[in-house]
Amino acid sequence: IITEGVFSNLRLYAAEHRLLVDIKKTIINLKDPNYRDVPPVPDYNEVYFNKFFLDLGSERSKELIKLFGRLKNEQNNKFKHEVYWLYSCIRALYSPDIKYSGEGGNEYFYNGREVFMPKPTIDEQYFKVKKGIEQYALR
Repeated sequence: IITEGVFSNLRLYAAEHRLLVDIKKTIINLKDPNYRDVPPVPDYNEVYFNKFFLDLGSERSKELIKLFGRLKNEQNNKFKHEVYWLYSCIRALYSPDIKYSGEGGNEYFYNGREVFMPKPTIDEQYFKVKKGIEQYALR
């Protein structure tokens, strides 16, 4: 069990920690606009990434890491696509650049009607990532 570093509270085994670092490195590599497999991630924020997994806690973090491990073993672009999806969910949760209904006077309309767009919760984002991997990537 890893007992030092940012993720020490998650009580990750060495293999889990390595995979979490691989996920982080993949996001950093996706910052390259010349990378063609998935859209670039120009605004990667390591604080958001770390906070997401720390806020999830040990059990849920390990569950997501395990799912990403299954994807990584498939030797295709699914891993990169799901890492991109993961970061978009993390960004939606923590980025102050994304405004939701009621934040700073923001209102959203669709077909002339006001639509309430609440800020997602960490639980919603966790289940969104998990469902995406289970239903679409691990088929």
